[in-house]
Amino acid sequence: VRGLPLTRRCLSRRVIRLRLGATPAGTKLVSARITVRGHRAVVLSGKRTTAYVSLRGLPRGRFTLRISARTKDGRTLKLSRRYRTCAPKKR
Repeated sequence: VRGLPLTRRCLSRRVIRLRLGATPAGTKLVSARITVRGHRAVVLSGKRTTAYVSLRGLPRGRFTLRISARTKDGRTLKLSRRYRTCAPKKR
């Protein structure tokens, strides 16, 4: 119908590539767990340091990815990153 506002709801199609990089000198990562909205998205272990995290199907908004990595010496490193879904395309 002409003249009515669009009511299309955005559902994300975004997939984020995460690469676990620098750690404190001499520290080796054993595993890492990545969660979105409190649910496990990806678990990395061994020498694998790159993961693809899907934000597909999430509504428009900002979401926090939480990364919890375990080191060979038993320490836990924590990090979080915020991402937007349904963001305007960059030109």
